[in-house]
Amino acid sequence: MTRTALIGMIVACVVGGGGPASAGDHLKCMTVKDPLHKGTFPMVTLASDTGRPTENGCVIKAPAKLCCDAVDESGVPSQPGGAGPGNPTTPFCCYQVKCPKGTEPPMSVADEFGTRDVQPKLAKLVCAPITCPEGQTLCGTECVDLTTSSDCGACGNQCVAANGIADCVGGHCAIATCDNGFADCDGDPANGCEANVGSDPANCGFCGHECTVANGTAGCALGQCTIASCAPGFADCDETPVDGCETDTATNPSNCGACGNDCNTHVCLSALTHVSSLVCNDGTCDVTGCDPGYFDTDGVCNDGCECADAGTGGTSCAAAADLGTIFAGQTTDVTDNLPAAGQQAWYQLTFGLGGTPSPKVTLTPGTGEFIFTVLAPPCNSLPICTGTLCRPGPPGTYLVGVTRGAGPLNCASYQLSFSE
Repeated sequence: MTRTALIGMIVACVVGGGGPASAGDHLKCMTVKDPLHKGTFPMVTLASDTGRPTENGCVIKAPAKLCCDAVDESGVPSQPGGAGPGNPTTPFCCYQVKCPKGTEPPMSVADEFGTRDVQPKLAKLVCAPITCPEGQTLCGTECVDLTTSSDCGACGNQCVAANGIADCVGGHCAIATCDNGFADCDGDPANGCEANVGSDPANCGFCGHECTVANGTAGCALGQCTIASCAPGFADCDETPVDGCETDTATNPSNCGACGNDCNTHVCLSALTHVSSLVCNDGTCDVTGCDPGYFDTDGVCNDGCECADAGTGGTSCAAAADLGTIFAGQTTDVTDNLPAAGQQAWYQLTFGLGGTPSPKVTLTPGTGEFIFTVLAPPCNSLPICTGTLCRPGPPGTYLVGVTRGAGPLNCASYQLSFSE
């Protein structure tokens, strides 16, 4: 049997340990019980690669006596003259060898224990590297297939796939299958089946299917695009994700502030509230029109046009309401309101003769802004007096006007008192 054949047989010798090939720079040698059949291999030549003498006519005997595993050693203190780490080595199995007698020259040795010259004697063992069959690689002391998911492309390179099953293809980790509801959308086996296609808006149902929502934020549920939320002022009133949050609830009169809040059928439009028209303004139904003689002074839709114009006075001097005649010692009062700025109420009253007449007109304005005017007919005559108290003069007929001043709508009342 040739030396090459012998080395091929050594593959069967496996010792304890593990780790990647050539990981250690030391050899741990152990006596072994080798099942290899006994054999003798004569006329073996041992040629040195380091310049030492070549030995011819050697005899090697099988089976192996020792097998050595490559290890990393630690714990030996630094020795004077000691060398640094050595080169990585590989496992070997060693066989008995006998060579013709000769003289070996000294050997210079430098290792972690020191530097010195040693004197070799006759060779006792020849060690052959442990090799693997074709298609396998030595990982520690085991021959492995580097196309499996446990050793993919390199010793100990284990393929795993989050949310799926990993495989080794051509020495590279790959995704074999993904769990139900997951997919490998980025093509990177390192993060596995990273996409949850049941809930990922960027990959909803399948890779690359991105959900979008007009005026809102998209969601994904059970692999179908949904609307996660709408932007302020918008809503999904038709409950159709395709058109997104389609309704502008700030201005839409049919969905004002919320879906279904229809200003056109709002309670504010009932006959009891005297509202004639509404508009959606910033999500609220606002009154924009009232029935004649009514006003919305508080801006609250639910109470409608709550202020009624009392309407006891005439709307102009020419159409002044006639309050009749009073005489000395008599008093008559009028209470009215003028909700809108510039609105007027006119009254005509006659102070009669008799007794000791002293006509007087008093305005009690309440909380409103009212302008008080007293004049004697005709309407284009100059005012006799203004303010809140007027003594117009001798008995006779007088015209009294009240005008609402500037400012917002106000339902406050005023009172006119006529006395003589």
